[in-house]
Amino acid sequence: MSTTDRLSDLYPKFTLTRHTKAVNALAVSPNGSMLLSGGNDSRVVVWNLTSGEMIQEFCVPSAGFISCLTWIYLSNEEEDAFVFGASDGNIYLYARGKDQPLFAFCSLTLVHEGAIESLAWDTVHRRLASVGNANNLTESLLESLVQLIINAEKQPYVACTVHFCDNGSSLLVSYLESGFVYVEFFDCLIKLSDSDRFCFTIDPWDLKWKKKVNSRIGSACLDGQQLLVSNLRDGVDRYSLPTMHRAQSYQHTILVNVPFQISVVQESGWVIVGGDNGFARVFDYQTGTFREKLNHGSAGDLVVAVTAYNGPKGCTIITGSALEGHSSLKVWGQHNQVRNSIFFCLSPLMLPRNLRRLYLQPHMRARPYPLHKWCCLLSCASL
Repeated sequence: MSTTDRLSDLYPKFTLTRHTKAVNALAVSPNGSMLLSGGNDSRVVVWNLTSGEMIQEFCVPSAGFISCLTWIYLSNEEEDAFVFGASDGNIYLYARGKDQPLFAFCSLTLVHEGAIESLAWDTVHRRLASVGNANNLTESLLESLVQLIINAEKQPYVACTVHFCDNGSSLLVSYLESGFVYVEFFDCLIKLSDSDRFCFTIDPWDLKWKKKVNSRIGSACLDGQQLLVSNLRDGVDRYSLPTMHRAQSYQHTILVNVPFQISVVQESGWVIVGGDNGFARVFDYQTGTFREKLNHGSAGDLVVAVTAYNGPKGCTIITGSALEGHSSLKVWGQHNQVRNSIFFCLSPLMLPRNLRRLYLQPHMRARPYPLHKWCCLLSCASL
């Protein structure tokens, strides 16, 4: 059965309209109940992902465009605060008290000379990292409001993404168009470029290692020890860290040189990529095969922002359009039959006899197949 002939795994649940200009950033709360969206209209909106209703809206014209945002937590509550970065170089912090339904402004911190391009939250040490086009990294320790500014080697490129990795002991930074990626350990810094990748220690500062990567960078997404990079040429490449061996490619046509966002749903085995022709794409994580498209707008419309969340009720994907005057968000849910087939495969007693014997072998119990692979095995066994 071809990709176009089979039934879609996803369906549109809601269309959310509030932004009047391009949507740049999306973030789902840790338990999947709320969504943050920010855009060129200087607006941040908090949405209820269960009902599709708007909970709260913040409009900050002095901030310029909203470039990035992320959920953080200041207490033991996982959804008590969020931050967003803007083109004025400031990080804005909003929080709510215990049992309070609404968020309130808390602080404003100038951390970059230009626009803030990306934010990352370290859940282990409760640290916030940002990158901006002034070519420095900022690490904020929110508990003590202490900031450490790390001026990286001056580059003629814009830092586009930052991620915490290695349980919060490292920072990975990528640079737009250049192929440069820095991995910043809190005692070491790694630089990756088209020709070389270098690793430096900060204390003391010296070279740790260097390698090569053959790719430009539009945007990047870190998934464990896998780095997915939009190569601005023919799609997305997935690299294994720290060797940077290219493990898989997700190829698609690029009509406009725009860094589309990438999101990974490991539980479903999907990679979601924004698009430049009115839809986002869904790929198979392991094989790189194109699965389906998520139609968001008309031909030629940009769908830059994407994010995803996997919870007890299956996968939720959100796409955001980049249009002037009528940008929107679309929330996509997973069909019940797809979700049920995954749970059906969780029980060995429900598998066909030949697959049950395979599952019950000691080496399979020690390292079971991912859920989506059991679904594929079950489908093949039933033919």
